[in-house]
Amino acid sequence: MPAFANKSVIVVGGASGMGEAAALVYGREGANVLVADIDADGAARTVDAIRSSGGRTAEAHQFDLRRKDEVFAMVEAAVDRFGGLDVLANIGAIYPTCPLEEMSEEFWDDLFAVDLKGPLFACQAAVSHMKERGGVIVNVASGAAFYPIAGLAAYSAAKAGLAALGRVIALETGPSVRVNTIAPGPTMTAGIRAALGDADPPALPPDAGSTHHRLRRSKRHGPCDRHAPCGSRGERRHRRHRRGRTRARRRCRSRRCGPASAGSPSCRTRSGATRGRIPVDVRSWLTLLSDVSGG
Repeated sequence: MPAFANKSVIVVGGASGMGEAAALVYGREGANVLVADIDADGAARTVDAIRSSGGRTAEAHQFDLRRKDEVFAMVEAAVDRFGGLDVLANIGAIYPTCPLEEMSEEFWDDLFAVDLKGPLFACQAAVSHMKERGGVIVNVASGAAFYPIAGLAAYSAAKAGLAALGRVIALETGPSVRVNTIAPGPTMTAGIRAALGDADPPALPPDAGSTHHRLRRSKRHGPCDRHAPCGSRGERRHRRHRRGRTRARRRCRSRRCGPASAGSPSCRTRSGATRGRIPVDVRSWLTLLSDVSGG
């Protein structure tokens, strides 16, 4: 049986990039998928791709992540259409660049409205439906939250805030709701390519690769391709999380997360910088982070 058979999933930002890839995987794995995005045409294309690949049920929903009423209406639409909500995948984001000295208040506020406040609204709306039946929230942050990239001060701050937000929501809503945050590395999606134009990708610090997971084949979560970050350390952390012994961050070895029954976030993965493809085995990290049967 498919991993997400008869489960209801919302993919925020499912019109393109990682969100599109995630929505396709959820669809192929048997989920009922609501592809939510401000780009109505892109969301419709993703829905068509899910259906043509054998997906069970998929619907497109246009909304503005900056507007609380539209975010709550989007979640209600998924619940009404599918009869409930099992997984919320917060993947949508914007990532314009701006030097610190040129940054306006409007620039900062608009980015935070999409990249942090919008996911907060989505989590609030989803939790109200998950508290009784259980569910999983997957927040996609960014490696930029943990290492500096020039011109991405606002984006980095918003993604760091999203990682912290996930930890707090996990404490407040566990054990019925499990919250996980992942931080992929630079990913050459269509949006990134359009934003860069002819410019080179931002340079990473020399030690940015030191915390990347060693690549291997995952017996539990399916094969990883050569770019996949879901290495053995991530799987071990996941198993320790299930026993209540996960460590939140590699550099904080003396401080442990709360027990799994408290809903503490588990694995955070990073990937290397690659061009031309999504550098994560999307099926592996989606199964790892939003396995609704795992509790």
